[in-house]
Amino acid sequence: MTLDDQRQAIQQQLSGLEFLRMGFSLPHDQRPPIIGDLFEFDVVSLEPGKVIFTMPAAPEMANPLGTLHGGACATILDSVTGCAVHTTLEAGVGYGTLEIKVNYIRTVPTDRRLLTA
Repeated sequence: MTLDDQRQAIQQQLSGLEFLRMGFSLPHDQRPPIIGDLFEFDVVSLEPGKVIFTMPAAPEMANPLGTLHGGACATILDSVTGCAVHTTLEAGVGYGTLEIKVNYIRTVPTDRRLLTA
C-alpha cells in the first residue's frame, strides 16, 4: 500500500481536524510531500475553523525584482484557508479551492522574515 493509499484510507476514518493534526505531526519521511514542505510552512495552530501557518520570505521565492513573488503569498493564504475549512469537515469529506483573489498593498522583502496567515 502506497503512502497515498494510506492517506486516503485514513481520511475516511478521521475528521478533518483529526486528519490534519495527525498529518502535521508525522515526520516528513512518513507522509506524502505537501506544498507546505516546499514553502517551509510551520503550523502554529490547528483549531476548529482556525488555522495559523508561518512561512519565511525566502530569497528562493523572489520575483525578478528581488521581492517576494505574489504567488508565495497566495499559496500560504490558499493553504491556510483551505485547512481552516478542512478542520470543520466530517470524516471522508474533502474540499478544493474554487477561486482565490488576493489584493497586494506592498512588496515583501526576501529577508526570511516570517509571514503569518
